[in-house]
Amino acid sequence: MSKVKKKILNFLFFVQFFLLTPTLVNATYEAYGYDKGIDYLYIPETFTWKEFPRVWTIMKFNDVSSKFTLIYSLEEADCPRKLLRNLSQTWVIRETDLEKRLTQNRRIKMWRELSYEKFEERLHNFLCTYTPPKKEE
Repeated sequence: MSKVKKKILNFLFFVQFFLLTPTLVNATYEAYGYDKGIDYLYIPETFTWKEFPRVWTIMKFNDVSSKFTLIYSLEEADCPRKLLRNLSQTWVIRETDLEKRLTQNRRIKMWRELSYEKFEERLHNFLCTYTPPKKEE
């Protein structure tokens, strides 16, 4: 499969997953910080707990001169050690050429200290204290 076809398929997956799914499940975006034209958001409905708690986050760049429009990350917390890492990232680049708009990195990053400039202590607190609502049967 050519690179162009792969990028188009990735873009279609992105559109389906991030744009259509939230409207179908009425997902909410909770802000956990704002600084220098960047909104820091998480999506509580995407919270899961595997070995560690996880949630999808969004960095929304409001400045039209920014290179990016959005960065989606699957963040995971090590609660006792007060660390974070991202398991996957997708960058939406402010570009008119559709083939160049998405960049993905699915390599798991190393655990990192919390960045207070990026409000990560609030994200970590959410991940380590959140209890999802009980599902109605």
